[in-house]
Amino acid sequence: MFTKYLRWAGNTIVIFLLAIMVVPVFFSVSSKLSPDGMPKVADYKLMVVLSGSMSPVFKAGDVIVVSGAKKSDQYQKGDIITFKDPEDSRRIVTHRVTEVIRDGNGVSYRTKGDANNVADLKPVPAENVIGQQKWRIPYFGRLVEFAKTKKGLVWLILVPGILIIVSELRSIAKAITDEVERKKREAVAAPWSEE
Repeated sequence: MFTKYLRWAGNTIVIFLLAIMVVPVFFSVSSKLSPDGMPKVADYKLMVVLSGSMSPVFKAGDVIVVSGAKKSDQYQKGDIITFKDPEDSRRIVTHRVTEVIRDGNGVSYRTKGDANNVADLKPVPAENVIGQQKWRIPYFGRLVEFAKTKKGLVWLILVPGILIIVSELRSIAKAITDEVERKKREAVAAPWSEE
């Protein structure tokens, strides 16, 4: 019974170590393959929050999941949207819609970070909208950012990988030892008979 729990605990640790290895690798590879540099799963993009402008909804170091399911001109006041900054399209921002502007130029959004004192200077054209924030994963962005460093590579990929390999080698060695012992017992229990 005790060995059953030990085996279960060992399997749980291996799965946890695999998750620690796979998630940062997924973020790194997926962000490199994505044209906009954001990892994507189905219709969802994953982004690391870098500032506290939307605190307390989410904070620096969180990961937010952004859905691009809606058309870019269908957002409403109160929605939290992720968009390319109208002044610098390389900069990605996630703020709350405070006003929807419909005019001869189409739809644009006035936005503001919840923790900011003033609204963003320029309205966001609908075509700049990437999607709407759906979920947040607290503190997970810190792990992702750490994984991008050399220390992170060692601690989150190499060390768990080595631990998994050692664990599997021990399991293989135990299985071989058990099989040898079983064959010895069978040989002693059933003496050879010659005809």
